[in-house]
Amino acid sequence: MKRLLLAAVLVIGGGLPAIAQTQSSRVQIGGAFSSLGLDNATGEPDGHGGVGVRAIVRLTRRVAIDTRAVWFPGNADPRFQSQGGQSLQLAAGLRGKFVSKPRFSIYGVLLPELVRFTGAFVSIGVSDWATGSTTHFALDDGLGVEVYSRSRWTFWAEATGPLYLVDGVELFRSEPGSQGQVASASLAPEARNPWQLSIGANYQLGAVRTEPAAEQPVVGRFTIGGSLAHRTAISEPLEGLIEQTALGGFASFRICPGVYADGAIHIFTGSVPVKTPTAGGPLTQILAGGKFGTRKDGFGFFAKFRAGINSQSQVVLGSYPSIHLGRADWVAIDIGGVVERYVGSHIVIRFDGGDIFTSAEAVPSHRHSLNLSAGAGWRF
Repeated sequence: MKRLLLAAVLVIGGGLPAIAQTQSSRVQIGGAFSSLGLDNATGEPDGHGGVGVRAIVRLTRRVAIDTRAVWFPGNADPRFQSQGGQSLQLAAGLRGKFVSKPRFSIYGVLLPELVRFTGAFVSIGVSDWATGSTTHFALDDGLGVEVYSRSRWTFWAEATGPLYLVDGVELFRSEPGSQGQVASASLAPEARNPWQLSIGANYQLGAVRTEPAAEQPVVGRFTIGGSLAHRTAISEPLEGLIEQTALGGFASFRICPGVYADGAIHIFTGSVPVKTPTAGGPLTQILAGGKFGTRKDGFGFFAKFRAGINSQSQVVLGSYPSIHLGRADWVAIDIGGVVERYVGSHIVIRFDGGDIFTSAEAVPSHRHSLNLSAGAGWRF
């Protein structure tokens, strides 16, 4: 996720007028070589090579639907649920060009995907660990560059990385003692975000058309609306994953071409069943920062960086004997992408995805959460 911070440097110029390829077709297909950074026997990230196919359906000059399938035939070292054996990625999402020039473009991708491992540890017994297949929902994002040849071929390279969360597992639990006490051991849940590097080439299919001389800008400086959000996070008191939904809203303001102030607030329903010094009560999330990208031809595509607070109202405060419940706030950092579709003169439909890192949890790998939201609003 941190790779999208590079977009803040690259996309300032993305909102400025530019002439991209003078001729192109609507559909591209291609192949790719990829390396995915999975852990080796010593726990260090090690590249696993794979091959894949990719299909792109263009919506506008800058925004396209991006689908891909990548197969990693090598056997990765097994871990509990998080990796092992051969791997398969199936992704479908959107890509948008931040910088668009006649011979090259710099673009970002925001790709929901499924990641499947064929030989991960899936159950743990007293004397053996069973392996099998496991599949995770992931959010993949990053940056790429593509270079246009004088024929129908486009060559590209990307730096991305899927974010997925792995649930914990209880290894054993003893029989209750005389006073109900038990002994137990477990593997903690974790957030995984391996690096991925890919190179490939695409071929333009079908009729080639000449592009208009200029892109159509999107009018309006202010945007405000409501959204529905979903959050998957690690809960330390439960030693597992929790899923929460929220109602909220968003607002943005165009500062200059390519740069927008952007903020959101979400109030998540429900709360964790066990109250601790880091969790308890409904979660309120307030974020403010910037999004960086383009609004052209009825679509917007942005990288985002926002900071704010995660606030919970019933966490355990104080120490014995003056323990009580109260509100506590933690720093939250949001990195990801935003896609907007502009309908008519004023309506905007918005999709938002990213990794929200919070300072609440004690273990660094537990501080990440996978967040998706969809909403609609009004621009003026």
